[in-house]
Amino acid sequence: MDILSWTNLNPTVKIKNTVKLYFNQYLYKVKLYCPAAGVVRYNSGLMTRQDIEEKVEMRLKILGEFKKYNWGGSWFSISDKSYTELKTRTCIDDLLILQTIKPKDKIKILITEPFVNVYSNSEQMLWDTCHNFSSNRILELSKPKDCKSEEILNQGKFINHLAEKYMYQVRLLSYRFDNLESKHKLVTVLENLDADVKYSLRLKNSILSKNYYFLGGNIYVKNDSTVFFIKLNFPHLVGKIYPLSCDDT
Repeated sequence: MDILSWTNLNPTVKIKNTVKLYFNQYLYKVKLYCPAAGVVRYNSGLMTRQDIEEKVEMRLKILGEFKKYNWGGSWFSISDKSYTELKTRTCIDDLLILQTIKPKDKIKILITEPFVNVYSNSEQMLWDTCHNFSSNRILELSKPKDCKSEEILNQGKFINHLAEKYMYQVRLLSYRFDNLESKHKLVTVLENLDADVKYSLRLKNSILSKNYYFLGGNIYVKNDSTVFFIKLNFPHLVGKIYPLSCDDT
């Protein structure tokens, strides 16, 4: 599928390179802008336009009630933005289309309002699924850069320029420590490993915070022995380990 076929739909669509398999399975992803997508998420049958309009109105009513309260620093303060987005940018035609897309073996749909991500291993299938949506709602297409990249991805590897120095991306899991001393020990261990490990300042600050709960994050590790050492010290923190590969095509 020619890139121009997507830009003909929306000239501002972003074409990105896939750097890892989505859900360890899919090579392609289309990101759509679709406020109120959640109103069709749990319905087994197709709703009429009137049904969908009524559900959107109900949401507006609920968010309108939230707006009457002073939530201070609460996350409910997002209701102002959500209300405006829902009221002014919801497209009923898109919701009618969305409810006809049924997840199956060759396609996956993830609704994270106001966005909808559609995944597949076939760009043609994504096109057939998404081209009827309002053109300006098709925001991004992610696809392998070329055949070599596709081969690397299908091997379960991540494409990352850091592969020139590091063999793995290691996912550190969320965890609640019993005390701050044992939590802060993680930074000591990582710093002692020096050049064998790379991690962000943000992750370091998260570990050194006074919160007993660690939210997790990613580190990059140079070799197998370093991975083993980290697992030995923090077996409860080490999640999935992904081999890295450079995209040198």
